[in-house]
Amino acid sequence: MFRQLLTAALLSAALSAPALAASAAVSAAEAVGAAKEQFPPFVPVEAKLTEGERLTYQIKWGAVDAGQAVLSVKRRERFGPDGAEVWNVQCETRSNAFVSMFYEVRDDIKTLIDVKEGFARHFDMKKNEGSFHGSEQIQFDYEKNLAEYTRTEKGTFADKVRNRKVSLPGKIHDPMSCLYYIRGLDLKPGSEHKLAVNTDRKNWVLTLKTLRVEEMFQKDLGALKALVVEPEAQFQGIFVRKGKMTVWLEESTKIPLMMKVDVPIGSVTATLVKAEGTPLTAKPGEKK
Repeated sequence: MFRQLLTAALLSAALSAPALAASAAVSAAEAVGAAKEQFPPFVPVEAKLTEGERLTYQIKWGAVDAGQAVLSVKRRERFGPDGAEVWNVQCETRSNAFVSMFYEVRDDIKTLIDVKEGFARHFDMKKNEGSFHGSEQIQFDYEKNLAEYTRTEKGTFADKVRNRKVSLPGKIHDPMSCLYYIRGLDLKPGSEHKLAVNTDRKNWVLTLKTLRVEEMFQKDLGALKALVVEPEAQFQGIFVRKGKMTVWLEESTKIPLMMKVDVPIGSVTATLVKAEGTPLTAKPGEKK
């Protein structure tokens, strides 16, 4: 229960929801099915990030403080045989001392985002939740249009390793890379955007509906204008499949200020409490 509630709003920690059962390769039937599915065409958007950006979110279940997640833009680097430039973006999720007494969460996630076009090139997750310890890597091979999954589950006597290849419709996002990709979209009230996302060993369509603009006041950041966005998706990721989710994005930077997920017993919120190395420079009491 604690993992489901906590990971529902821990930004990228929620990526860990899928089970670790997987077949060795995509079947012929799956390949045919994937080809028939309709996915939105990929639109290149330059990833204009800043090295050293660090966003800290406080996670609450109702009024109970549950932990925090930190999103960091580590560096710009070269990746792969073609030496493509990527942004190395990481997320560290930790339950606090109280929650850890019942169910400790210590997850670390890394995504490599193409600098020129904003799609995902590689995904790496290390999961430590309660008694479970495992990892997942996804290598996106766009020459073959395949996502190559490797999942490892730590065992008492031996590790369990499972591999799987999933057909891709083209360039795609993972659930963390799309959080940065949307910074380059023209979001405004009434607009709707669809993105193709690969996670949980499948391809999904993520729909972002921008509802309105609201005024928000956050300690240390001041008065801000926020786009209220409602994501709709069927995968268990940043945008979970159970419960309505609402996201407040700072109007000019599209940085998430707050996320709220309605769950069967209350709601979970992730609130930005500290922003470092970002344009969010408003002082308390001032409007941007």
